[in-house]
Amino acid sequence: MKYSLIIILLIFVQSLSAQIDCETVRAQHEAYKSSDKNPAIAKQLASNMATCVNSMGAGETKLTWTYALLKLYVDANDISGAYQACDNCIQLSGNNYPQYSTYCAAYKQSLNGYSSSANRIGRVRYSGKGAYLDEIINAADLSKESNAPYTGDDFEILINRRLPYPSNDLSRYVQSYTSFINTDQYMVEGPFILVGYKYEKRTYQYDGGQQVIQQRQVEMQRPMQMEQTKDPMPSQRNSTEPNSFGYHNQLKDLLAHLKSTYGVSDPDYYIPVYFSFADMDAGGYEEFSEFAVAIHGRGAGGRVAYFNPIDLSVVCWIETGTGTLSHETVHSVILQDYPDIPGWLNEGFAAMFEESDGGYEPADNYRLIYVNEAKKYNKSISIEGLITATRDQFDASKETMLYAATARYFVMFLRDKKWLPSIYGNLKYYEVSDPTNVGKTIVQVTGYNLTDLNRLFNAWLTDQNVPYKWSSLQPDVEQYIRQL
Repeated sequence: MKYSLIIILLIFVQSLSAQIDCETVRAQHEAYKSSDKNPAIAKQLASNMATCVNSMGAGETKLTWTYALLKLYVDANDISGAYQACDNCIQLSGNNYPQYSTYCAAYKQSLNGYSSSANRIGRVRYSGKGAYLDEIINAADLSKESNAPYTGDDFEILINRRLPYPSNDLSRYVQSYTSFINTDQYMVEGPFILVGYKYEKRTYQYDGGQQVIQQRQVEMQRPMQMEQTKDPMPSQRNSTEPNSFGYHNQLKDLLAHLKSTYGVSDPDYYIPVYFSFADMDAGGYEEFSEFAVAIHGRGAGGRVAYFNPIDLSVVCWIETGTGTLSHETVHSVILQDYPDIPGWLNEGFAAMFEESDGGYEPADNYRLIYVNEAKKYNKSISIEGLITATRDQFDASKETMLYAATARYFVMFLRDKKWLPSIYGNLKYYEVSDPTNVGKTIVQVTGYNLTDLNRLFNAWLTDQNVPYKWSSLQPDVEQYIRQL
């Protein structure tokens, strides 16, 4: 702490002067790298370093400083600054510095799918297994979990876990992935590496489809292992295959559907999918959270599955159902296919696969309650409001659940009207991400302006029905909407 205060004082004194001494900034950065990565220090140091970078001519020195600046922005939780540094780094790298180009592109892709907060997906009472997840998770003391935002160094470590698909180096990486959860079980199915899982065909059926809640490798002398924050992970329990079909086939068929229906390409990198088979009870949640810590150094944060966009992995507590597995797997595939995908489309696209009536026909679920209650209390999010929402509005505001619900149903609406493949394909092809051009593309494909399309969307919503199994959620959701 004393060391950090000295760094703060030095940076503050320098910021008061008219001129920034870049040699002093370099020395401060060297001292900072061995400090505790305080966000406030990172913010001020990044400001001074940006001044130095802007004064430099193009070349390797400016590139290395820009990369260092990128990591400082991540430490400071300045996502917009980090995005800009990514673009500058990629531009400066050109064809002469592919190592930096690859890393900065990986940072940018990661940031588009990353949220520094570990917000829960939502409160859901329906289980189908005799236990209610909201009761299990509400009983957990989430304040004890390690959920600090990732630092720039953490990003670099996790990016180093990425393995290009396909690869002749698969066995070495699999050995590392399995070591995180102390298991020797795994399967490889196309680009998916199922860790902690081994298929054993069963003859019985299982209702696993019900959703219960809500760079290629470049050597930079970085370890693949995150710093352990707890005791080593105990041996992973053996998988118990829930159906004769197999999770590996579920993922394979999901990818085939995305490719044939939406023109999604094979991933550039393997997707490790870590399976926790913890029981669905309070002890099971604690086990799953420790499972997450062993892999990523962070607790589960009340989630039962998540996608980590930095190492492109999926982590799932499979006893809670396979709907979230599909949701997070879609994130892992489409973020690689369309790195600049807008947040609403990313979330809505993945949420569409949470629950189905069989095959890939989306089924109504608990998110419809949010949309219906918002309409009742005049709190609905319009299409224009959805596509222009800021990152903070979508990921870290009190309206987060309503944004996610609206995104799911708007994407389902576009699919039902046969517009989704063209909208997704056009946005991806032209690398569109800004709201203005996203809106223009939607208008062009549908033939409706956003106001008329919003009316059509609301009319379509009246034909959707909340399944009875989710009806007990209505009072809680109504209270949530009324408080917005």
